[in-house]
Amino acid sequence: MNRATVISIRTHLVTASIAAMAIDAIVLVAIDLCGIRESAFETTDFRLAVVTLIAIALASTRLLAFVAYRRALTQRRIFVRTDGVVDSQYGCRLRLLVLLHLRFSGMNAERYVQDGLLI
Repeated sequence: MNRATVISIRTHLVTASIAAMAIDAIVLVAIDLCGIRESAFETTDFRLAVVTLIAIALASTRLLAFVAYRRALTQRRIFVRTDGVVDSQYGCRLRLLVLLHLRFSGMNAERYVQDGLLI
């Protein structure tokens, strides 16, 4: 596997892990505050619902990052050079989401070093 594929897979896994942690926090609050029994969260239906929620969170995060990338392009806050390198203007508010899109799409992150942040 090349480095770009590893970066893309790792970004997907980290995003899915964050979504799973958020779901776990909601479950803990539901158990403590609402008095729901733990056995309600051990069913197959709940596990399928969690997998579905993680997939939805991953897809919506990818969509948000893509929309931010397209918006930054249309506002001319980022530029794609002929060699495929993406340059961002200083002060681009969508920069972190553009970075997320570049990582989701598997672009080589080593080529996008600017201001001490890997973009």
